[in-house]
Parts: sequence; structure tokens; C-alpha cells
Amino acid sequence: DIKHDPDSNPNSSNNNTVVIAENKYADLQAEIEEYKELAASRLVELEKLMSDHETTKR
Repeated sequence: DIKHDPDSNPNSSNNNTVVIAENKYADLQAEIEEYKELAASRLVELEKLMSDHETTKR
């Protein structure tokens, strides 16, 4: 048997869903930021390799 508390908020499941969605959104934002940093780092590395390659070709 599931007992419902008469004083409980009838929208509590919606509130839980919103909190979970907000947490997931924050996690995804953090992950995106991490990937941006990795991409920027990789771009710097590739630009240096291209520059070194151009210098060596001459």
C-alpha cells in the first residue's frame, strides 16, 4: 500500500522532475565547458604543429 500524506504538495513529483532536469542541465553545461577547453587546447596544439611544419618546409 502506498500512503499519501494529505499535507504533501501534489506537485512534488513535478518539483522532483524539475530538480533532476536542472541538475542534468548543470552537468551538461559543465561537460560542454570541459570539451570547449579541450578543443581550444587541441586547436593551439594543431596551430603550433602547422607553424612548425611551414617553417620546416622552407
